[in-house]
Amino acid sequence: MDKLRTENHEQKVRLGVIGFNRGKGFLEIAANQFENVIPAAICDLDPEKQRIARESFPETPVFASLDDMLEQATLDALIVETPANYHAEICAKTLAAGIHVMSDVPCVDSVEEGELLFAAVKTAQPIYMSGANPNFRPTTEALLDVYERGLLGKVYYVETEYVHDLRSLYESSPWRIKYPPIKYCTHSLGPILEVINEDFEQVSCFGTGSHILNLPGQHDVMSALLRTKSNVVTRLMVSFVNNYNFDGSHLIRIFGTEGSALIHPVTGEFKLFSNKSFIKHSCNPDMSLDILKTLPRYANRPESHYHGGTDYALIERFLTAIRTGAPSPVPVEKALRMCLPGIFALTSAEKGGELTRIKYPWN
Repeated sequence: MDKLRTENHEQKVRLGVIGFNRGKGFLEIAANQFENVIPAAICDLDPEKQRIARESFPETPVFASLDDMLEQATLDALIVETPANYHAEICAKTLAAGIHVMSDVPCVDSVEEGELLFAAVKTAQPIYMSGANPNFRPTTEALLDVYERGLLGKVYYVETEYVHDLRSLYESSPWRIKYPPIKYCTHSLGPILEVINEDFEQVSCFGTGSHILNLPGQHDVMSALLRTKSNVVTRLMVSFVNNYNFDGSHLIRIFGTEGSALIHPVTGEFKLFSNKSFIKHSCNPDMSLDILKTLPRYANRPESHYHGGTDYALIERFLTAIRTGAPSPVPVEKALRMCLPGIFALTSAEKGGELTRIKYPWN
């Protein structure tokens, strides 16, 4: 199978990863499936992960610290796949070293880290990109298409959910056990922010506590109401521990002045209703658009089933931006708009649901 070629694919990109648990998959896709990508460095704190990295990439240097990697390796770009509370510091150091960065989500873990990351990106020459794969799903592209065609009108209310029982991942990623689920909101907010067209300004949030495992500090479900300046309201719900198995792990409902949409991003189901007379479909207004689960360009590629092919899309957009000097496909402002509302929602929940103002580094 021929390797994928980006624009200016002749330009070699020396790529590293930090956090080999998920970084391994990204490095394999980038080096094995894309033209002229060189696996140049791997970093992980865990000695066992270091051993696996050396077996998987015997010609690639493996490091136990970020500082050693930045000092000793020759890198053009780095993919950051550590727990969230390390993302901002790693990205800031890497950008300062003149290296392009694509960071997994959430982009930051606190308000202070948001300010640090924003300042670091604004003073750096290299590209910062958020690795928000839901932004590249076919259903997200379909949502933007019908919105831009006016089929929804003005969006005024949204419900977006992330329901995923993560107990099977506790051993490989123990940080998930007590991570407040409402802070993991990028998957839910990323696809809808383009059709809302406003920053969220206020939030009220509640958590259920731990009913299933009875773990102190854990929440089975957290639910928040977010509001913009023009009173666009979004209900955000995130669950990491549940026995709910009915309508997929993600669900989006869009209410607009001219229509509505029901989206199951994982299965690819996209139902649309619109009052607009120029829709040329059957007389049944509750229609399903023909959306593939896997992005067609990557459908026959190894591991394309993982995240529905969107990991390929992330890497391709990242490499293209590096090689052409194009703007970041998911810049820091968009990354923080997808992340900070969840951080302020947690503040609200800790204060008993108190209405809390959301602040961004640029205002």
